[in-house]
Amino acid sequence: PVLALGSERGSDVMAVWKLELAALGGFLLLLRFGVRPTAAASGALAYAFGAYHVSWLVVPLAWVVALAPWALWALIGTLRGDRRSGAWLALILGTTAGWSVHAETAAFLWLAVALAGTVLAWGKARRIVRLAIPYLLALLVAAVGSLPVVATIAGSSKLAASRNGPLYPDPGLSWSVKGRAAALLLVPWRDGNPGVGTWHEAFPCAAVSVSVGAVPLVLMFGAPLRRRHRRAALGLADVGFGALSLVYQVPLITPLAG
Repeated sequence: PVLALGSERGSDVMAVWKLELAALGGFLLLLRFGVRPTAAASGALAYAFGAYHVSWLVVPLAWVVALAPWALWALIGTLRGDRRSGAWLALILGTTAGWSVHAETAAFLWLAVALAGTVLAWGKARRIVRLAIPYLLALLVAAVGSLPVVATIAGSSKLAASRNGPLYPDPGLSWSVKGRAAALLLVPWRDGNPGVGTWHEAFPCAAVSVSVGAVPLVLMFGAPLRRRHRRAALGLADVGFGALSLVYQVPLITPLAG
């Protein structure tokens, strides 16, 4: 789109694509969980137009966010033995990692799908094999487009900054800062709004302050669960716990991640 329409109009087109991808993927995922179409559409729109996704809409990581529900949708089909879903899962994981200029976000998607998939497949060897095959294929898909990505990352300011010292764990993230960041989950703009210049804290505006669009999905899974959905809910809960552990640098998990 950028080559055909120029940077401004091309970016507008891609922004619309990201919103459409996120909404349609979320809708199909919720339908696969057995949610009624109206509720599935509401949840999908809440995800697609969530403040986090919209805030990063013109950044490449938004592609990964938009494709996340597609990856989970394909994961469930893969574990059920659908080979086409397995092919889609390999394609999604491979292209986001090997064809993306924000490969670090794609790595988190790989971890999330692996964690959720392990929970869903636990105790059944054939499901573990079904999960492993798309990952092996995804490595091949990623390798095809990896050279341009490596060349892009090699000249980035982020990589140059990382060479000055370790980026994780952050020694400046004290427990008081963690508590103030956690409070943003309940009151997103309690310490100011960076969009209007009222944010004056010593640390960047926490990502949770712009992720309130995901609240409807959390509320949906907070409802009574059908028995056949309990493992899926546990898998997604484990993904959420893993994300919070990385963000808040939980003592036992952080050394392993670092």
